[in-house]
Amino acid sequence: MLFPSNEFLLFFLPVALILFLFVRHFAGTAAVVLYLLIASLVFYAYTNPLYVPLILASMTFNYAMAQMAVARMITPWFAIAFGVSVNLAVLGWFKYSAFIAGAVHAAFGVTLPAYGGELPLAVSFFTFLQIAYLVDVCTGRKQTGGIFDYFLFVTFFPHLIAGPLVHHGELIPQFKDIGRSWRRWQTCFAVGLTIFAVGLFKKIVIADNIAPFADLVFDGAKAGQAPALIQSWVGTLAYALQIYFDFSGYSDMAIGLSKMFCLKLPINFNSPYQATSIIDFWKRWHITLSRFLRDYLYIPLGGGRVGSGRRYANVMIVMLLGGLWHGAGWQFIFWGGLHGIYLVINHVWRSVSAGRLDNSLLWNGCAWFITLIAVLVAWVPFRAADLSTAVLIWKGMIGLNGITVGDKLAFLTAYLPFARVAPMGFLNLGTTNLAILAIAFVIAVACPNIYRIMRRGDPVLDTHVELGPPFRLQWSPTLTFAAATCALLFCAFATSQEGSPFLYFQF
Repeated sequence: MLFPSNEFLLFFLPVALILFLFVRHFAGTAAVVLYLLIASLVFYAYTNPLYVPLILASMTFNYAMAQMAVARMITPWFAIAFGVSVNLAVLGWFKYSAFIAGAVHAAFGVTLPAYGGELPLAVSFFTFLQIAYLVDVCTGRKQTGGIFDYFLFVTFFPHLIAGPLVHHGELIPQFKDIGRSWRRWQTCFAVGLTIFAVGLFKKIVIADNIAPFADLVFDGAKAGQAPALIQSWVGTLAYALQIYFDFSGYSDMAIGLSKMFCLKLPINFNSPYQATSIIDFWKRWHITLSRFLRDYLYIPLGGGRVGSGRRYANVMIVMLLGGLWHGAGWQFIFWGGLHGIYLVINHVWRSVSAGRLDNSLLWNGCAWFITLIAVLVAWVPFRAADLSTAVLIWKGMIGLNGITVGDKLAFLTAYLPFARVAPMGFLNLGTTNLAILAIAFVIAVACPNIYRIMRRGDPVLDTHVELGPPFRLQWSPTLTFAAATCALLFCAFATSQEGSPFLYFQF
């Protein structure tokens, strides 16, 4: 069930909220937790009921392992080793077995068994959530709530499908504080609906309307059509904006929905295209995944406590595995490795420059531009169907596929010896799409994000994120903001396209 779908917006969400208010008013906290768990399982089962036994078995196994470790029925380190191995084996079978079998067969001619069906919904996300829980409980760091609290933490429908990757120590304690105050719920609902409307607008109005630019270039390259200079950059920029507004839109919707139920999730995006370094970018992009990889992979490997060589090796390992987590394909591994190289270069530069240029306005502008170009170049293999397609687009980005201009710019061929006059297909997508692409770029690189504007409404768990100073325009429960929220919802409904999935559903 997709958040922008009619089934969710017109049936599931209204019914879920009404029943939530009823249970919240007439029953205790335990009943609310049980109700939200049932609602979340119904939400999850809607797409394919066959997924439900898998997630139930996974939750039961991980909870049992954690409790046996706490009770000293098994040693904590055995629980971690065995539990994490089982979790990764399940994830590996469903997500990576076909990729591994194909690579082994290509290299050695050996045929291995592999899973060839549809990827179970959210298997990557609920696996990572539970690995973090198991490790924390077994190492004595966290243990909160009973079995139903744990099941709800994993399955809570706003974050289940594609994050944010909430930590159990952040969400489970909130279950005790879902009070019965009607006034508190009204405020939570107003804040949540506003953020949800922003996310819905990002997804439907912005991301879906600039997707054709990226599809035209990348699908054409997959078919063997070499994109020229301008087309390559426009297509790549369009995809960078598409995935940002698509995924951050989903995260906004998840955070808004949670707030409607008086629960807060961690912020997942903090204006990443305004970053002035790759290190800064990864503090702003998919923040909860970066946090997970730091806490449960980078730090256990030694983090920055070891020598420079080991530190940079750890960075590369984390980014390669982070790329592999996104998809079973060499292009994702290459994308992760490219960002790993970026990060190593960034760390070396910081140690050499010692921050001497940080306060220079000119340097910050150059740093922002260099970072944006590096990120755009890295998005190419992430979006491309394979590495050969990525290479074709990269060649176009440096002009090796030629330069084409439209009829109205034919005079440029006199000054650009490699330019030729040819139809520019993306111009046929319409002026509305072009305008949205331009507006999306300005929003992404120059405007404050919604959480700076909504700070007064306490919308997210942001203790681990520097949001910057409060924006001058601050949200308040007034008719002006209510009208703006309604306008966003109206625009989203007016341009809604059924069957437009979120990009991160494939991961």
